[in-house]
Amino acid sequence: LNWDIGFVFNYANLSVDGKNLSGAWILKTEWNLKFEFLKMKKGLTLIELIITISILAILTGLITYNFLSFSKNIHLESGGQEVISLLRFAQSQALAAIDDSNWGIHLETRKITVFKGDSFNPSDPSNKKYSLQGDTSLTAINLNPPGTIDTIFEKNKGYTQNWGSLTYSCQNTAKIIYIEENGRISEWIESWS
Repeated sequence: LNWDIGFVFNYANLSVDGKNLSGAWILKTEWNLKFEFLKMKKGLTLIELIITISILAILTGLITYNFLSFSKNIHLESGGQEVISLLRFAQSQALAAIDDSNWGIHLETRKITVFKGDSFNPSDPSNKKYSLQGDTSLTAINLNPPGTIDTIFEKNKGYTQNWGSLTYSCQNTAKIIYIEENGRISEWIESWS
C-alpha cells in the first residue's frame, strides 16, 4: 500500500520525504481511505450471505413446486387416459360381440375390472383387473341408476344403460369422465384449491 502511494506521488513529481508535504499529505490521506475501504472487502458480509441463501431457497422451492405439480398432472393425465382406454376396450369388445356377450367395467376406488356378461362376477377367471397409479383414485362414481358401480355395454351396439360420470382425482385436481347413454365417452379436467 505504501509503495503504491509512493509510486503515485513520484509519478506526479511530488516528494513524500521532505518538501511540499501539505499537498502530499492530503493526497496520501485520501488514497489511504480508498485503499483501506477496498482492503476490508475481502469476504462476504453476513447480510450478503443471508440474501444469497434466501434467493437460493426461494428458487429451489419454486422449482420443487413446479416439478411436483408437473408430476401430479402426468399421473392424472395418464391415469385418466387409462380409465378411458379400459372403458373403450370394454365397449369395443361389446361392439364386436366377443364371446357373444355384453362387456362391462366394475369400478372401485383404486381398482377397475373389465368383465364379460350381464353382471360382474368377482370369481370369474376371465376378468381383467387393473390398479390405479400412484396417489390417484376414483373419488366419485355417479352412474345410472344411483348406486351402480358397473357400466355394461350392449353387444353389437355399444350403448349402456349405466351412463353417468366418474371423477378421477390426484391431490387437488380431478378429471371427470362422462359416459353417455349412446356409449360416447368424454372427459373434463377440473382444479380446486
